[in-house]
Amino acid sequence: MARHSAPRFSLLKQFLFAIVAIFSISTVAFLIKRAPSTPCGHYSDAGVKRFEPSPSPLAFMKSKRVLLVSHDLSLSGGPLLLMELAFLLRSVGAEVCWITNQKPSETNEVIYSLENRMLQRGVKVLSAKGQEAISRALKADLLVLNTVMAGEWLDDVLKENVPHVLPKVLWWIHEMQGHYFQLEYVRHLPLVAAAMTDSHATAEYWKTGTRDYLRIKMPDTYVVHLGNSKDLMEIAEDNVAKRVLHEHVRESLGI
Repeated sequence: MARHSAPRFSLLKQFLFAIVAIFSISTVAFLIKRAPSTPCGHYSDAGVKRFEPSPSPLAFMKSKRVLLVSHDLSLSGGPLLLMELAFLLRSVGAEVCWITNQKPSETNEVIYSLENRMLQRGVKVLSAKGQEAISRALKADLLVLNTVMAGEWLDDVLKENVPHVLPKVLWWIHEMQGHYFQLEYVRHLPLVAAAMTDSHATAEYWKTGTRDYLRIKMPDTYVVHLGNSKDLMEIAEDNVAKRVLHEHVRESLGI
Protein backbone atom coordinates (compact mmCIF):
# COMPACT_ATOMS: atom_id res chain seq x y z
CA MET A 1 0.00 0.00 0.00
CA ALA A 2 1.32 3.45 -0.88
CA ARG A 3 2.53 5.53 2.03
CA HIS A 4 0.92 8.77 0.80
CA SER A 5 -2.24 9.47 -1.13
CA ALA A 6 -1.39 11.08 -4.47
CA PRO A 7 -3.44 14.30 -4.05
CA ARG A 8 -1.96 15.09 -0.63
CA PHE A 9 1.62 14.40 -1.67
CA SER A 10 1.16 16.35 -4.88
CA LEU A 11 -0.09 19.40 -2.95
CA LEU A 12 2.85 19.23 -0.57
CA LYS A 13 5.42 18.94 -3.36
CA GLN A 14 3.78 21.84 -5.18
CA PHE A 15 3.93 23.86 -1.95
CA LEU A 16 7.63 23.11 -1.45
CA PHE A 17 8.56 24.03 -5.00
CA ALA A 18 6.58 27.26 -4.63
CA ILE A 19 8.43 28.18 -1.43
CA VAL A 20 11.76 27.58 -3.17
CA ALA A 21 10.62 29.75 -6.08
CA ILE A 22 9.42 32.57 -3.83
CA PHE A 23 12.69 32.91 -1.98
CA SER A 24 14.76 32.56 -5.12
CA ILE A 25 12.72 35.41 -6.60
CA SER A 26 13.11 37.40 -3.37
CA THR A 27 16.90 37.05 -3.54
CA VAL A 28 16.99 38.20 -7.16
CA ALA A 29 14.71 41.15 -6.35
CA PHE A 30 16.97 42.12 -3.43
CA LEU A 31 20.06 42.07 -5.67
CA ILE A 32 18.30 44.12 -8.35
CA LYS A 33 17.31 46.75 -5.78
CA ARG A 34 20.93 47.00 -4.64
CA ALA A 35 22.27 47.36 -8.18
CA PRO A 36 23.30 50.92 -9.13
CA SER A 37 20.73 52.70 -11.24
CA THR A 38 21.58 54.22 -14.64
CA PRO A 39 22.21 57.99 -14.36
CA CYS A 40 19.39 60.22 -15.55
CA GLY A 41 19.66 61.49 -19.11
CA HIS A 42 21.47 58.46 -20.51
CA TYR A 43 18.32 56.99 -21.98
CA SER A 44 14.57 57.43 -22.04
CA ASP A 45 12.17 54.71 -20.95
CA ALA A 46 9.34 56.19 -23.03
CA GLY A 47 7.49 53.45 -24.83
CA VAL A 48 9.12 50.72 -22.77
CA LYS A 49 6.59 48.23 -21.44
CA ARG A 50 6.65 48.06 -17.66
CA PHE A 51 6.53 44.65 -16.02
CA GLU A 52 3.53 43.89 -13.85
CA PRO A 53 4.04 41.82 -10.72
CA SER A 54 3.45 38.12 -11.48
CA PRO A 55 1.05 36.05 -9.41
CA SER A 56 2.53 34.44 -6.31
CA PRO A 57 3.80 30.89 -6.81
CA LEU A 58 1.67 30.11 -3.75
CA ALA A 59 -1.57 31.24 -5.39
CA PHE A 60 -2.77 27.62 -5.58
CA MET A 61 -2.94 27.61 -1.76
CA LYS A 62 -5.92 29.98 -1.77
CA SER A 63 -8.66 28.62 0.52
CA LYS A 64 -6.43 25.70 1.59
CA ARG A 65 -6.46 24.93 5.32
CA VAL A 66 -3.01 25.06 6.91
CA LEU A 67 -2.11 24.28 10.50
CA LEU A 68 1.26 25.50 11.80
CA VAL A 69 2.60 23.91 15.01
CA SER A 70 5.51 25.58 16.80
CA HIS A 71 7.17 24.19 19.92
CA ASP A 72 7.21 27.73 21.38
CA LEU A 73 6.51 31.36 20.52
CA SER A 74 9.58 33.50 21.05
CA LEU A 75 12.06 35.74 19.29
CA SER A 76 14.25 32.79 18.27
CA GLY A 77 14.72 32.01 14.59
CA GLY A 78 12.35 29.03 14.28
CA PRO A 79 9.11 30.73 15.41
CA LEU A 80 9.87 33.93 13.47
CA LEU A 81 10.49 31.95 10.28
CA LEU A 82 7.23 30.07 10.77
CA MET A 83 5.41 33.38 11.23
CA GLU A 84 6.93 34.57 7.97
CA LEU A 85 5.48 31.50 6.28
CA ALA A 86 2.10 32.15 7.94
CA PHE A 87 1.99 35.67 6.50
CA LEU A 88 2.96 34.43 3.03
CA LEU A 89 0.12 31.92 3.11
CA ARG A 90 -2.38 34.48 4.35
CA SER A 91 -1.36 36.85 1.55
CA VAL A 92 -2.65 34.35 -1.03
CA GLY A 93 -5.87 33.61 0.83
CA ALA A 94 -4.99 30.42 2.70
CA GLU A 95 -6.80 29.68 5.96
CA VAL A 96 -3.98 29.59 8.51
CA CYS A 97 -4.10 28.48 12.15
CA TRP A 98 -1.22 28.62 14.62
CA ILE A 99 -0.58 26.38 17.63
CA THR A 100 2.15 26.91 20.22
CA ASN A 101 2.83 23.62 21.98
CA GLN A 102 4.93 24.86 24.91
CA LYS A 103 3.32 28.02 26.21
CA PRO A 104 3.84 29.51 29.68
CA SER A 105 0.80 29.68 31.97
CA GLU A 106 1.05 33.48 31.97
CA THR A 107 1.35 35.27 28.64
CA ASN A 108 4.42 37.52 28.57
CA GLU A 109 4.80 40.70 26.55
CA VAL A 110 6.68 39.03 23.69
CA ILE A 111 4.02 36.34 23.21
CA TYR A 112 1.29 38.98 23.43
CA SER A 113 3.02 41.11 20.79
CA LEU A 114 3.63 38.21 18.40
CA GLU A 115 0.12 36.76 18.76
CA ASN A 116 -1.40 40.19 18.17
CA ARG A 117 0.66 40.61 15.00
CA MET A 118 -0.60 37.25 13.74
CA LEU A 119 -4.22 38.05 14.57
CA GLN A 120 -3.89 41.38 12.73
CA ARG A 121 -2.73 39.47 9.65
CA GLY A 122 -5.61 37.01 9.81
CA VAL A 123 -3.81 34.06 11.41
CA LYS A 124 -6.01 32.26 13.94
CA VAL A 125 -4.22 31.37 17.19
CA LEU A 126 -5.43 28.14 18.82
CA SER A 127 -4.81 26.34 22.08
CA ALA A 128 -2.37 23.45 21.66
CA LYS A 129 -4.71 20.99 23.33
CA GLY A 130 -8.39 20.26 23.04
CA GLN A 131 -10.88 19.15 20.44
CA GLU A 132 -10.47 22.19 18.19
CA ALA A 133 -6.76 21.47 17.73
CA ILE A 134 -7.52 17.84 16.84
CA SER A 135 -10.32 18.85 14.48
CA ARG A 136 -8.12 21.41 12.71
CA ALA A 137 -5.34 18.85 12.31
CA LEU A 138 -7.67 16.27 10.78
CA LYS A 139 -9.27 18.78 8.40
CA ALA A 140 -6.06 20.56 7.38
CA ASP A 141 -4.74 20.24 3.83
CA LEU A 142 -1.22 20.84 5.13
CA LEU A 143 0.28 20.61 8.62
CA VAL A 144 3.73 22.12 9.29
CA LEU A 145 5.65 20.96 12.37
CA ASN A 146 8.26 23.58 13.21
CA THR A 147 11.46 22.33 14.88
CA VAL A 148 12.24 18.85 16.13
CA MET A 149 10.53 19.37 19.49
CA ALA A 150 7.17 20.06 17.87
CA GLY A 151 6.99 16.31 17.27
CA GLU A 152 5.93 15.83 20.90
CA TRP A 153 2.61 17.48 20.05
CA LEU A 154 1.62 14.62 17.76
CA ASP A 155 1.44 11.98 20.50
CA ASP A 156 0.50 14.35 23.33
CA VAL A 157 -2.56 15.74 21.56
CA LEU A 158 -3.51 13.70 18.50
CA LYS A 159 -2.88 10.28 20.08
CA GLU A 160 -4.75 7.64 17.99
CA ASN A 161 -5.33 10.22 15.23
CA VAL A 162 -1.60 10.50 14.44
CA PRO A 163 -1.67 8.00 11.50
CA HIS A 164 -4.42 10.03 9.80
CA VAL A 165 -2.34 13.21 9.92
CA LEU A 166 1.18 12.02 9.01
CA PRO A 167 0.60 11.87 5.20
CA LYS A 168 0.05 15.64 5.12
CA VAL A 169 2.82 16.69 7.52
CA LEU A 170 5.78 18.79 6.44
CA TRP A 171 8.41 18.75 9.19
CA TRP A 172 10.59 21.87 9.23
CA ILE A 173 13.87 21.09 11.01
CA HIS A 174 16.26 23.87 12.06
CA GLU A 175 18.34 22.19 14.77
CA MET A 176 21.87 20.85 14.41
CA GLN A 177 22.50 19.45 17.89
CA GLY A 178 22.99 15.75 18.58
CA HIS A 179 20.80 15.67 21.70
CA TYR A 180 17.75 15.97 19.44
CA PHE A 181 18.39 12.48 18.06
CA GLN A 182 15.81 10.98 20.39
CA LEU A 183 12.88 8.81 19.34
CA GLU A 184 10.55 10.65 21.73
CA TYR A 185 10.89 13.64 19.40
CA VAL A 186 11.22 12.10 15.95
CA ARG A 187 9.81 8.57 15.94
CA HIS A 188 7.17 9.65 13.40
CA LEU A 189 9.71 11.41 11.16
CA PRO A 190 10.11 8.56 8.60
CA LEU A 191 6.33 8.51 8.02
CA VAL A 192 5.64 12.19 7.33
CA ALA A 193 5.17 13.41 3.77
CA ALA A 194 8.42 15.40 3.67
CA ALA A 195 10.98 17.33 5.72
CA MET A 196 12.40 20.79 5.10
CA THR A 197 15.69 22.23 6.37
CA ASP A 198 17.37 25.62 6.20
CA SER A 199 20.62 24.38 4.66
CA HIS A 200 22.20 21.43 2.88
CA ALA A 201 24.46 20.97 5.93
CA THR A 202 21.40 20.54 8.17
CA ALA A 203 19.83 18.08 5.73
CA GLU A 204 22.99 15.96 5.60
CA TYR A 205 23.42 16.14 9.38
CA TRP A 206 19.93 14.73 9.91
CA LYS A 207 20.21 12.15 7.18
CA THR A 208 23.41 10.79 8.73
CA GLY A 209 22.35 11.14 12.37
CA THR A 210 18.96 9.47 12.05
CA ARG A 211 20.57 6.60 10.15
CA ASP A 212 23.54 6.07 12.46
CA TYR A 213 22.01 6.78 15.87
CA LEU A 214 18.31 5.97 15.52
CA ARG A 215 18.34 3.49 12.63
CA ILE A 216 15.49 5.33 10.94
CA LYS A 217 15.29 6.90 7.52
CA MET A 218 14.60 10.54 6.74
CA PRO A 219 11.61 11.25 4.49
CA ASP A 220 12.11 13.20 1.25
CA THR A 221 13.97 16.33 2.38
CA TYR A 222 14.03 19.76 0.76
CA VAL A 223 16.31 22.71 1.46
CA VAL A 224 14.80 26.18 1.59
CA HIS A 225 16.73 29.33 2.49
CA LEU A 226 14.33 31.69 4.24
CA GLY A 227 14.83 35.05 5.86
CA ASN A 228 12.75 37.31 8.08
CA SER A 229 10.95 40.33 6.69
CA LYS A 230 11.47 43.86 7.96
CA ASP A 231 8.06 43.59 9.62
CA LEU A 232 9.14 40.72 11.85
CA MET A 233 12.62 42.08 12.47
CA GLU A 234 11.03 45.25 13.85
CA ILE A 235 9.17 43.11 16.38
CA ALA A 236 12.40 41.44 17.42
CA GLU A 237 14.13 44.79 17.79
CA ASP A 238 11.50 46.74 19.72
CA ASN A 239 12.04 47.83 23.30
CA VAL A 240 10.14 44.94 24.89
CA ALA A 241 12.14 42.40 22.92
CA LYS A 242 15.44 44.05 23.80
CA ARG A 243 14.57 44.00 27.48
CA VAL A 244 13.51 40.35 27.43
CA LEU A 245 16.66 39.34 25.56
CA HIS A 246 18.79 41.36 27.98
CA GLU A 247 17.19 39.61 30.97
CA HIS A 248 17.71 36.21 29.29
CA VAL A 249 21.41 36.93 28.77
CA ARG A 250 21.77 38.05 32.39
CA GLU A 251 20.13 34.83 33.62
CA SER A 252 22.39 32.73 31.38
CA LEU A 253 25.45 34.43 32.85
CA GLY A 254 24.15 34.13 36.40
CA ILE A 255 24.16 37.89 36.91
